[in-house]
Amino acid sequence: MTQRETDAMLRQRIGARVFFLRRQRRMTALTLAARADLHRNTIYRIEAGLSFCSVGQIWRISEVLGVKMEDFLRDSP
Repeated sequence: MTQRETDAMLRQRIGARVFFLRRQRRMTALTLAARADLHRNTIYRIEAGLSFCSVGQIWRISEVLGVKMEDFLRDSP
């Protein structure tokens, strides 16, 4: 697997987990963005697997969702 493929897989995995956990908590992307002090487009891009999030961003998202940062790397929701 190339580095580009690995990066894409990680973006998709993290995005899918953020989406799943957010929806599980019946939270809108706008609410998550506001509580994590991020722009709503940042949440949309992360969930769509279009952009990586920084460690700080994923930490703030995990705090809002009440999970550990490593939970975003699990294989399945």
